[in-house]
Amino acid sequence: MNSEASELQKKYENRLAEWQEEKDKLKKDFEQTLEQWKSEEIITFEKKFKSEKKTFFSREKQKSAEISEKNAKEAFLLAGTFSAKFLMSFTDEHLEKKIIEKMIEDLNDFSAEKKQFIADLAEQNQVVVQSAYPINKQQQQHLLQVIKKLVPKKLNVDFSENPDLFAGLTIQIGSIILQANLRDELKFFTEINNGLA
Repeated sequence: MNSEASELQKKYENRLAEWQEEKDKLKKDFEQTLEQWKSEEIITFEKKFKSEKKTFFSREKQKSAEISEKNAKEAFLLAGTFSAKFLMSFTDEHLEKKIIEKMIEDLNDFSAEKKQFIADLAEQNQVVVQSAYPINKQQQQHLLQVIKKLVPKKLNVDFSENPDLFAGLTIQIGSIILQANLRDELKFFTEINNGLA
């Protein structure tokens, strides 16, 4: 009887030991799984956080760039408006005379290719010269001479005034328009700096 009881006790103790071992193993497996899950979640979270952070800063950078560009455009337009008003106080016949002299000089320096290009596009015999102030006879003659060098054929040249040019002139030969005046220079300045020209 003692032998049976002893054996039963031994079996019970063995079974308890096995259960404890299984319990410890399950606990260890659970802890390992939990740690692995935590590590994976941390890695996933960090990746997601980095991605969202990058997206956020990218958006903020783009917003900042757009605001800077808008401010720069407004500043250039303001500068153009201010320059126009400021220069208006200096516009007179003397300034225009100097602009015309410079234009005559530049036109005389045109390369043969440029002259040929203008001559090819001068399909009509009509030339329109507009200036902010009346052009004196001497400068008219100089302009006629240089225009005839550009387009060596009989031309009808019409001189007229356009105060909107501020100072300077425009010469239209067929579909070609040559400009040397404050209005177009200021317009070009503000538009080129705003990506419009």
